[in-house]
Amino acid sequence: MLGWVGDFWSLPDEYVLNHHSLDAYLYLRFFKMIIFICFIGCLITWPILFPVNATGHGGESQFNMLSFSNVPSDGNRYYAHTFVAWIFFSECLGFSDHSSSH
Repeated sequence: MLGWVGDFWSLPDEYVLNHHSLDAYLYLRFFKMIIFICFIGCLITWPILFPVNATGHGGESQFNMLSFSNVPSDGNRYYAHTFVAWIFFSECLGFSDHSSSH
């Protein structure tokens, strides 16, 4: 079921650019970039925001306990979301600047 993942990552951009359309090249490049950004986003946000939200005591239960709605409005837990977003978006901008220079 996931056998295509290895082939996808090992497919060189030059091969796609030389043997397929420009649309295929740009789509695969975009897809690789989005996968990388989502993976980095999970590595940055989950270890910090899951515990902050789960222990927020905002009255939510089950899956809603992990959401932003479980953070009480009178606490300082909003700062965790602010700083994690700041780190994540600065990393995304750094990645896009780095990938556009190639």
